[in-house]
Amino acid sequence: MLTAVVTGSGDSLEVSFLDANFVGQAFVAAEQEVPENDLNPIAPEAKEFLWGMGSFAVMAIVLRYVLYPKLKKGMEARAEAIRADRDAAEAVTASARADVAEYEAQVAEQEQFSQRTSGFRYTTFTALLFAGSLIAFAFLPSRY
Repeated sequence: MLTAVVTGSGDSLEVSFLDANFVGQAFVAAEQEVPENDLNPIAPEAKEFLWGMGSFAVMAIVLRYVLYPKLKKGMEARAEAIRADRDAAEAVTASARADVAEYEAQVAEQEQFSQRTSGFRYTTFTALLFAGSLIAFAFLPSRY
C-alpha cells in the first residue's frame, strides 16, 4: 500500500511516499500567497457594488413615485369610509336613544295616568256594584 506524507515549512512543501518496495521524496515550491485583504468573501467588488446601488435607486424611485401615491390614496379612501361609517353609527345611536327616551316618557305618562285613575275606577266599580245590587233587590220578590 502506498502512503503519502506531506509536511510544510515556510515556502516549500515536502511530500514523502512510503511503500514496502518504494521510498521517494519530492519537494514542491509554494506559489506566491495572495494578500489577506483580497480574499475577503464579504466585501463586494466595485462592479457589484455599483450594480447593487443602481438597482436600489431604481427600486426606490419606483416605490416613491408610483406605488406610494396609490397606497396613500387607498389608505385615505379607507379612512374616509371608516369615518363615514362611524358618523352614521353615531347618528343611529342618537336616534335610538331619542326613541328610548320617548318610550320611557310615554311609559311614565301611562303610569301617572293609571295612578290618577285607579281610585276613580275603584269607586266607579263599587258604585256600579252597589247600584246593581239595589236593582237586583228591587226586582226580588218580597218574600225573601
